[in-house]
Amino acid sequence: MREVRGLTLAELVVAFGLMTLILLASIQLFTYLLASGGKNTANLVALNLATSKLEEEVAGTSAGGRGVIKAYTLDPASNTQFYYEIVRLPMSGNPNDATGAYLGGYTVTVQVWWNTDSPTRTHAGVGLQRVRLSRFVYPRTAVP
Repeated sequence: MREVRGLTLAELVVAFGLMTLILLASIQLFTYLLASGGKNTANLVALNLATSKLEEEVAGTSAGGRGVIKAYTLDPASNTQFYYEIVRLPMSGNPNDATGAYLGGYTVTVQVWWNTDSPTRTHAGVGLQRVRLSRFVYPRTAVP
């Protein structure tokens, strides 16, 4: 009877190959998770910025129009520029017409985007990076 003392060369090659595949898959997974976390952080910053600009516009304390705000996302080296645009669209109607539907309000839309200077331009490998919030504001308190 033959005595077995160790692994054969074929067994070592197969074991090393499996370990390499597992290592490569793990590296790819962690890279994806880090990129996803960074995008989620920027998305949250943009959502907070859009919410605050929308509230300022509704309260009447906003300058309106377009602007750029610099904010840190993941670390001080990634000084991401967040661009925003505020659009205010009045609704049509006649306030003196009792039979017609007079809305008398307006729609405020705030759009925030980052990593590009245009809200319609995609970022390589990520796609569109923007947040858009809208609200209908009805300032009228008395009905004639």
